[in-house]
Amino acid sequence: KAGYFPGSRRFFAVANVENRVKIEMIPKSFDYSFDSQSGGTVEMNGGAKVVFEPNSIQNLNGSVYSGTVRVAAKWLDPSDYRTLDQMPGNLQGVDERAQEVVLGTAGMMAVELESDSGEQLNILDGKTAEISMPVPAELLPNAPAEIPNWSYYEEYGMWVEEGISKLQGSNYVGQVSHFSYWNHD
Repeated sequence: KAGYFPGSRRFFAVANVENRVKIEMIPKSFDYSFDSQSGGTVEMNGGAKVVFEPNSIQNLNGSVYSGTVRVAAKWLDPSDYRTLDQMPGNLQGVDERAQEVVLGTAGMMAVELESDSGEQLNILDGKTAEISMPVPAELLPNAPAEIPNWSYYEEYGMWVEEGISKLQGSNYVGQVSHFSYWNHD
């Protein structure tokens, strides 16, 4: 729906039984911006943030974008029960060995980029952005030093393992090469 981050859910219907799926849509507001040539840092709810390198944004045709980058961003707290209704998918993923796995989230982030005219943007091929997500205090004592990064592929309804983040203080910090939803699991 316009004005909201994409929402979807993967589920397994049972024949001859009423099946229900609940998805709470997340309002999407482009509240943040930075100059693509200078780069910038977007700090969102809960202390999550994204750091963009200078000259690291591309438009849909893959060429370097120059101008203002508008950012819609939302951190999903793994200790908030509403996250289960707001997150995409169902915490199933495909790891680096192409094995289907069940996930347990340590936090998620939705990020979308656009130009002033509303053109979709993303990270330039060969570049990365740094994501940082807080680990809630109740999860911190059991938080591993490294955790896989997972991006969401809506067309398959699955999370795909792509790199790692490291625990730095009380935040997981890692590099990503594109934006969709990102998940530390």
